[in-house]
Amino acid sequence: MTIQFPRPARVVSLLFAFLLAATPRPVVAGPIVFAGVVVNDGSCTPYVDCVVDPSRPNDADPGDIATGGAGFVQIAGTFNGAFLSAAADADAGLLRARASASYDLADPGYRIAAGSAIVADWLTITAPGVADGTPGTLDLSVTLEGTITRSGTADAGTIVGVLWGGTAPFEDQDFQGFTTSTSASDVFTVGVPFTFGDSFLLTLWLFSAAGTIGVCNDLGGCPATEGTTPYEASGLGASSADFFNTLVLSGLVPKVGGVPVPNPVFTAASGAQYTVRGVVPEPSTLILLGAAGTFLFARRRHGRSC
Repeated sequence: MTIQFPRPARVVSLLFAFLLAATPRPVVAGPIVFAGVVVNDGSCTPYVDCVVDPSRPNDADPGDIATGGAGFVQIAGTFNGAFLSAAADADAGLLRARASASYDLADPGYRIAAGSAIVADWLTITAPGVADGTPGTLDLSVTLEGTITRSGTADAGTIVGVLWGGTAPFEDQDFQGFTTSTSASDVFTVGVPFTFGDSFLLTLWLFSAAGTIGVCNDLGGCPATEGTTPYEASGLGASSADFFNTLVLSGLVPKVGGVPVPNPVFTAASGAQYTVRGVVPEPSTLILLGAAGTFLFARRRHGRSC
């Protein structure tokens, strides 16, 4: 089931902060492309007393073990008796994240893998015949494609976030989010208010996690052992959230008074080429998408408005 959740504060504080700690590249008031992965081997309480060691991503060092950067990142291996794997990648208009965990625990404990991809860009929209300063609404669509599996005591889930405004990613930004605990093939559409001729910050976020996490139907009101709060589990468990096929920015339609504006011009601080159909991929990205392109455009799409 795919559900909508109303606010990012709890998710950001528990999930996003520890991923950023894995990379030496800080979040600043400008365009960023970030991918981060983390595994928790059960030696500490997630988000409470774990110490991230980004210099040792393949060592079973106690606590959270994480790494991050501006391109593809991955951690995979056996950590304290559990196999944990996570990978993430990010580019303008294209985000990927996956995670998997499998374990057989004699005593209750934590075993978690998570991957996150984030792209933030300053965007200015103009259009012939529309005066600067005119208020508008941007119908922003993202296409999400992926699979989720689970067995035993393990869980898995994926979160999609669209944020706008503010001065830096996740700082004073308005937010619309979606979460899925099942395999998904969906198009989500968010109405983003903006002003023609004014630059505004647009952030896309994809997060996938597996292992001893909890997924509930209302992340704003989850019980203490569900949602973004990990739980201790024992016995056999295996789960995965694979969304490397992928979160794609697939539509940018500016409107005035609910009417689409023809021939809009998008100017991005990053230099990425935005169009009403999303972002024009770089040549290397086009090669990667070539095999999947026919399927993505042939399948029946259905959207969910906010």
